[in-house]
Amino acid sequence: MKTEQDWQRWFIDYERFILHYARLAAAMKVELFCVGVELAGASLAREADWRRVIEKVRERYPGPLVYAANWWEEYDRILFWDALDYIGVNC
Repeated sequence: MKTEQDWQRWFIDYERFILHYARLAAAMKVELFCVGVELAGASLAREADWRRVIEKVRERYPGPLVYAANWWEEYDRILFWDALDYIGVNC
């Protein structure tokens, strides 16, 4: 991403994408929902945006949430783990 506008556009699109699947997961009574997988560029640079996404997902999906971080140079630098129910690490 080169500008703040690029980031905003990406998160608008990502929210639309992930909220669609959160609604489906709720309707299908899925046991656990993952809000993202190995999105290190976004997860490390945009804590507030992720907290907003997680909050919106919680409004649509009643079950536990996880984010699946990369094992190398991501999982140990994420600042929004406390907003989730589980910590996910892909090894």
